[in-house]
Amino acid sequence: MKNIHLRFLICLVIVLVVGFSGIIREAVAAEDDAKIKLTTCDLHKPYIIKGLIHVRTGQPNLDKINEMLVEEAKKIDADCVVGVGYMEAYGYLFGYGTAVKVK
Repeated sequence: MKNIHLRFLICLVIVLVVGFSGIIREAVAAEDDAKIKLTTCDLHKPYIIKGLIHVRTGQPNLDKINEMLVEEAKKIDADCVVGVGYMEAYGYLFGYGTAVKVK
């Protein structure tokens, strides 16, 4: 039980650091030339909302979650994912955001 609480606290600290300090403003993850950007804030450019996306993994790994968000954004032909957020619950790390296409 203590291990679950410790993992929860570690994930909570990661979420707070990422969400509030703005350390990770953009994470670029793409294998081809078309790079999909992830941002915790909004863009200062006009865009079209393509859809809401969410992913989860059983490991507290932000890089993995970011890769999964990029893959979901690619599926719906988005350029960026804005308002990216993270949450940990029941041993899963969740990532979510709004996929958009810049005009």
